[in-house]
Amino acid sequence: CVCVRVCRYCPVCKKHQLATKKLDLWSLPEVLIIHLKRFSYTKFTREKLETIVDFPLRDLDFSSFLLRRHLSTEEPPSRYDLIAVSNHYGGLRDGHYTSYAQNKDNGQWYYFDDSKVTYASEEQIVTNAAYVLFYHRQDKIRKPSLPAPKESSTSSTTNDITSCKDEEAGLGTSSVTMETD
Repeated sequence: CVCVRVCRYCPVCKKHQLATKKLDLWSLPEVLIIHLKRFSYTKFTREKLETIVDFPLRDLDFSSFLLRRHLSTEEPPSRYDLIAVSNHYGGLRDGHYTSYAQNKDNGQWYYFDDSKVTYASEEQIVTNAAYVLFYHRQDKIRKPSLPAPKESSTSSTTNDITSCKDEEAGLGTSSVTMETD
């Protein structure tokens, strides 16, 4: 059970009242999507919320939120690992979206910004721009879909993987394929 104290408008007394909002969870999905509230609207103000939400990259545990009818040892785990984050930069009326996503084949994180894709580290993922979080349940194994890439004799010191402009100019031939089955 998830309970939150909220201020709601009561149509009977025509006033805002403090209320409890309750949500019961009977089961959990394979992919859990969490939408962070980043915009606040009141009678007098409208603002974007820039608070950093310290979300876990691994082992997000929802077992305490499940409403269990029977205790069972056969229940699947309620733990999740982060697989992607959608970010919003900007204000209420305009903005720019980027994302971080983890390649299921090699565990590498990537940063997507329009036509540019770069490698990312786990330390870069938790920001005040995080808007939508995508988690995958640990008991549902994300199997690699591609064979492991062969080691190349050439190495690059840049963090840039590919860009549409580079491809149009014939400068880039690498690409990143992300699958989440």
